[in-house]
Amino acid sequence: MTTVEPAEKTSPRAAFIYAAMVAGAVGLFVTIKTAGKLLSAPAQTGPVRFGRIAQAAASGELAHVLLALVVIIVFARALGAAFKKIPSA
Repeated sequence: MTTVEPAEKTSPRAAFIYAAMVAGAVGLFVTIKTAGKLLSAPAQTGPVRFGRIAQAAASGELAHVLLALVVIIVFARALGAAFKKIPSA
């Protein structure tokens, strides 16, 4: 018959730290939510764009998003290569 060793008990200090982290996260969420409710959108300054004009503006935005994606991928791969060279324990 196999025996199962009991799991280590969580210390009161670790439980307090965990509870403090959860309380801090909830507090931060409530703070950000409250600050966000006080904000209002700025008034519209230009004409509303529909049709081909809106599509032309959107294509420029797509290029910026794709460029940002490429930059993130390149830097992530470079960082991964750098961490491969660091010896691990």
